[in-house]
Amino acid sequence: MSQYQSSIRRNKNTQLVDKGNKFVPPLEQIKNVVVVPFIAEDKLVCGLKNAQITLPSRCTQIYDLDCFDTVQRELRESVGIITGELKLLKVLASDYYGTKPEQLAYIVVFATIAEKFLYSTSNLGMHCRLGRKVVSLETFFREHKSNHQQLVEEIVITGRQLAFDTSPRDEIMEKFKLDRLEIQFAKEQAQRRARKSWLYDNPDYAAGVSLANSMKQRGIWIYG
Repeated sequence: MSQYQSSIRRNKNTQLVDKGNKFVPPLEQIKNVVVVPFIAEDKLVCGLKNAQITLPSRCTQIYDLDCFDTVQRELRESVGIITGELKLLKVLASDYYGTKPEQLAYIVVFATIAEKFLYSTSNLGMHCRLGRKVVSLETFFREHKSNHQQLVEEIVITGRQLAFDTSPRDEIMEKFKLDRLEIQFAKEQAQRRARKSWLYDNPDYAAGVSLANSMKQRGIWIYG
């Protein structure tokens, strides 16, 4: 059994630690993004998976310019919506791959307000992987099932407050400001170095991550 396989089995009961919204995780350890999209203070847009409602979420990919791209791609492809400003709600640390600092995987959670529905509900299955359902908060709390139910409910409640908050953007969000042309160049360089394999222990990918980290030190974030 490989070390990777054994670590997954050892951490079958994954623990999530709330790092708040002031913590910026290491670039290469961000694995997922989750978004809480509202259409009103008492209604949110959910994805559907096996007929069960779920918050839209997506793994980061090498071709995403940043985690904002990951979120927008998830919202377009899975629930068929376009949103306004994405607001950083919190960062969660997962011990799915292990408990050492370098083994932790991070989940970045955003809150936002849906501005446009791309497809009618009747045509949603033609365009989206899962489908969508608009539900009240009461319905969400009653129907949503999760191994971390209390945490999910807290995310939705605080997400509503943040999504409709009109105060100026928090300073931490400045770290997520992007010069998209410069990032595109860096991503292309990282992709060239990673073209033989996407595995994290591959030297070519490590070189791409090293380049991304150098961009991070300059205040430019590249997720994936």
